Amino acid sequence: MNTRTQPRATVRGITLGLTTAAVLALTACSGGLQTGDLTGDASDMVEPAWAGPVTTPGSKIATIPLGDISVDVFQVGTVAAPTHGRYFDRTSGKPYIAEGDELVFFNYVVTNHGAPVDLDYSLILIEAFYDDGSYESSKMDTVDDEALYADQGVNWTGMPGPFEGRKPYTLGTGESYSLGRNLEYQPGQDITFRARYYPVDAYGETRLFDKVEGEASAVTH
Repeated sequence: MNTRTQPRATVRGITLGLTTAAVLALTACSGGLQTGDLTGDASDMVEPAWAGPVTTPGSKIATIPLGDISVDVFQVGTVAAPTHGRYFDRTSGKPYIAEGDELVFFNYVVTNHGAPVDLDYSLILIEAFYDDGSYESSKMDTVDDEALYADQGVNWTGMPGPFEGRKPYTLGTGESYSLGRNLEYQPGQDITFRARYYPVDAYGETRLFDKVEGEASAVTH
């Protein structure tokens, strides 16, 4: 299966070196966990104090460049939705993802290759949607089920501990964290991944004009 990637990073207010995006060959996936290609494995990675252990299932399909930060995107596995998704069609009242629909999981591994970066409690915001010319809830719907995430070997959140309020959450040089997300499974479809973050000052206040954002594209398998 061929993949494509069109990474792009935009930095406003600060200048950061871009990380080269890469796409590796995909292997067929029909559910369950897979061992994918990583630069090293979870045992080689160092997590910040506020993060849980990095998990590394899946096959890498894209890398999102965010200045000196990279987000490696891995397609993990598929599973039937145990419940409906977050969003409902306004006309029919039916969920975009219904119970029993097939889901695909993605694993995002965030790594800082540069100087330490102070993030707010949202950390790196990542979203995915299928490229059919629309940008709507039906293309970004997801199922919230923490046990389902555990079954797929991905983290429910990048910050599993108790919320510590508005303060800097530092992602140090060489540090990583990971989290997963799911979407309705559409094999062989173009998909775009977007990520962004806002650095914060010493008091945890967001520096809105210093937003860093990037995107990458791939094809699901």
